[in-house]
Amino acid sequence: MLRLPIFDALEPILGDWAERFASEGNAALVYDKRGVGKSGREYARHQNVSKKNISLLADDAVAALKRLSAHGALKSTPLGFAGISQAGWIAPVAAQRTELARSAR
Repeated sequence: MLRLPIFDALEPILGDWAERFASEGNAALVYDKRGVGKSGREYARHQNVSKKNISLLADDAVAALKRLSAHGALKSTPLGFAGISQAGWIAPVAAQRTELARSAR
């Protein structure tokens, strides 16, 4: 499992998911959305489920997946998106925006 120190996820369950994915041979990158935890930028709290904000956060997720996919050890590792709460809305939007999101075995 690749853990990037620039991210510090607030939800402990996400760490559990990352461990589970890794134990099954999948890569996992857990991060806080912009403006939350140690992530930078501003978070649109008053419009957190607006189409514009979901789109913005989906773009962030695609950028994170691109960064993860660049790691040499992950060339043949399935990549995709998973999330809870608002990330459950973001994941399918992000998956439609990149061919990097492949189904796990």
